[in-house]
Amino acid sequence: MRNRSSVHRYVRSVQAQGLAGKVHTLAELQQRREQEAKELASRPARRTGVLLEAGRGPKLKATGFFRPEKHQGKWWLVDPDGHLFLSHGIDCVRMLDATPIEERETWFEDFVGQQPEFKEFLSQGYALKGHYAGRRPECFSFAASNLKRKYGATWQTGYPERAHQRLRSWGLNTIANWSDPRVFLMRRTAYTDAVSSRGTKMLEGSEGYWAKFPDVFDPSFKDGLQRSMADKQGKSAAIHGASAISRITRCPGATRCRWRSPP
Repeated sequence: MRNRSSVHRYVRSVQAQGLAGKVHTLAELQQRREQEAKELASRPARRTGVLLEAGRGPKLKATGFFRPEKHQGKWWLVDPDGHLFLSHGIDCVRMLDATPIEERETWFEDFVGQQPEFKEFLSQGYALKGHYAGRRPECFSFAASNLKRKYGATWQTGYPERAHQRLRSWGLNTIANWSDPRVFLMRRTAYTDAVSSRGTKMLEGSEGYWAKFPDVFDPSFKDGLQRSMADKQGKSAAIHGASAISRITRCPGATRCRWRSPP
């Protein structure tokens, strides 16, 4: 166990205090918010990915939803207004962190997790690997706590709004998988969602990082995917794709796994 704190309250190494862009105080963090707002206002959002605006694409039928369509011998994404669409985006548009703090109590400078206004960011995680493997250590979301510091009581609506503004200002037009529903369900940027095979019969003899391997030949696999897809179908004009069973558990020697499993 370390004898002194090594992680700054705004989550960078204490030894990295001199790095360019490092936030040192709450006032500085809030100043960055105002500075970014001015920068985004000076670079208004652009509608990207629509070829017609560049004078290089046709106008097809407007259906109100994204769809794939073959045009002049090639498959395209077509946006709700009938324009050919080139999807350009990033995944994990979210405050993706839950840092284990159990057994690390002395690591963090001025830890705020026990203060009433920040207790909402305490949680229990689950670790598959590493020091906490098989345990549910106490965790704290430093990213969320800093968002609350930065945007105040309305942070849960302030940061999704800012995320959309940033993406469009950067020339991105798609929010991809593993992103925060509070962001993509605002439906201001095209997005992809995930469909699952929940309820599928698993290969009991399989092993993997995430879980056992699903039996893709069992009827329950198809049924699970169809249920998940039906739940999302036709509910948003902004969705243009889905990731099916992404990062599925690998099963080395799948045939061997199959034979090891009970009938």
